[in-house]
Amino acid sequence: MSAAIKEKARELGYASCGITDAGPFPEFVDGLGAPVQRYPESAHLYDDLRDNAYPKRRAAWAESMIVCISRYGKYRLPQEPTRYFGKTYLVDGRLPYAAEYRAVDAFERFLKELGLSVMVPRVAARWAAVRAGLGQFGKNNFIYTAHGSWVSIKIWLVDAALEYDAPQANKSPCPSA
Repeated sequence: MSAAIKEKARELGYASCGITDAGPFPEFVDGLGAPVQRYPESAHLYDDLRDNAYPKRRAAWAESMIVCISRYGKYRLPQEPTRYFGKTYLVDGRLPYAAEYRAVDAFERFLKELGLSVMVPRVAARWAAVRAGLGQFGKNNFIYTAHGSWVSIKIWLVDAALEYDAPQANKSPCPSA
């Protein structure tokens, strides 16, 4: 089933797809503590983010997370509007006419046709992508994939234990100097 899911993701235009368990991200929670220790008055800004570290709080039935990467760099954007708009808004996958929007919808339908319960959660997306073997963190805390760092990450929780991908070897893509 994992191979079929990854093949469907490729058919729909995702640059890569990985699968990981729906367990918590304790490192994400630990990372939230550092800015709060430095600036205690900011604690309220991080409270809502803590829940993103616990996918099963969103869906207790979840066993696996399917993580797909879309590459923004594949688009040829007109030069003139880029002076006025953020590039990601020109290819916004939240808009019904966008190819990314249609791909999310089609992928979710496919997963349901496989008999899976499916939910699109609010979780620590970069952490999920790293754990699913799709990239690694750079020194700037961006995720670097085989397609660079200008990517969009989509996640689906499903109720089946699938074949999980291993994280990449921990090697920083950023130079040390």
